[in-house]
Order: sequence, then C-alpha cells, then structure tokens
Amino acid sequence: MVAMEVSAKDGILDLYAPKFRLNELGPPGETIFLKVVVESTGKRGLILFASYVIGSRHIQIATKKLADLGATLNVISVSRYSEDDFLTDVNDLLSRQKMQGNLNLFRNDGGLFLSIDGVGVPAKLEGLYTAAARIYAVIHCGGSEVRIAMGEMVELFDLQRRKLVGLRLADGQPVLLRSFQHREKDQDREPEHPAENGMVGS
Repeated sequence: MVAMEVSAKDGILDLYAPKFRLNELGPPGETIFLKVVVESTGKRGLILFASYVIGSRHIQIATKKLADLGATLNVISVSRYSEDDFLTDVNDLLSRQKMQGNLNLFRNDGGLFLSIDGVGVPAKLEGLYTAAARIYAVIHCGGSEVRIAMGEMVELFDLQRRKLVGLRLADGQPVLLRSFQHREKDQDREPEHPAENGMVGS
C-alpha cells in the first residue's frame, strides 16, 4: 500500500477502516489481528498490533510510544496478522535476543513444539490477544505456562506477570527462569493491561 498520513493525539492512533480497506480482510463480524507499521516525519518507525472486528468503522491503537513520534505519522502498512506470522516473528526476535535456553517455536506433523537448547518439547498455544499495541500468547509446555509479549521485541512472563530470562530443561521438563532469581526490580513485572482484548483460539 501507499503510505498514508494520519494524525495521532495523546498516544492514540485512530484509523478509519474504509480508508485502509480493512473490511476487505475478512467476512463481516470476524475478529482478526492487525499489524500496523507507522513512521514519524523524522523516519522513526514503530510496529503496532491491534484486534479488529470486520465491519467496524474505526480502530484505535493506544500506546505511550506513539506520543514520542509526534502528532503526524505515516502509515506504511496495515496487514492481517495470523498465528503463523506470530510464530515467525517471535522466532526472528528470539534469535537476536540473549535469552537462556536458545528458545525457538516450531511445528512438526501438525503439532507445536518449543525448542529448549535444541530439545523439542510439545507445546500448545492458547490463543492470541492484543493490549497496549502489543500482541500476546500463552504457551503451555509440559507443566509450565509462559506468556509471550511482542512489540518491537519479545518478552516472556509467567502467569503472575513476573519477567522471565529464559527456560531450561530438568528431567525433560521445562523450568521457568525468572529474572527475580537474578535480581528483583519492579520493572521486571509485566504491566497490567485491563483492556486485554481480541482473544482468538488456535
């Protein structure tokens, strides 16, 4: 698509669905996920995620990061975002981030696996949802559950919103490595997002 100029105010981006032909992305009433790439007039880029109900006239995306880009932005692209897209992007970011366990998600014979130090452990993705312009999923793996948050980077949390630095295997089962085991800081907790929305099962 050709870049389109839009206004952002107080960290909120409002997209008019007909202008971006969002209603062509699926049947009316379907809830989908969107990946939105915006750029400031100074060429600073930002990737945003949101859920959207086909047929709605507007979609609003709110994050403090938008306020840092200025009041006028260019929307570079708006695309439908799938579970497979999520897995691809998570793996790409994990490969560039230092996280214990050399983590990687992959499919084999229709099943999902989490690779921890090269060993594949059966996993299940509960569903995707969005909050504060990021996209989230909960991964069930062995007896452990991991919440994945992705925006410009990937972060992992346990279900109590404590930040993880990775995973390791013990007797073939994944063990969560929490950051407070190394250092305990308030910023190591995932912020609460009461407006979580758009849960779509796998």
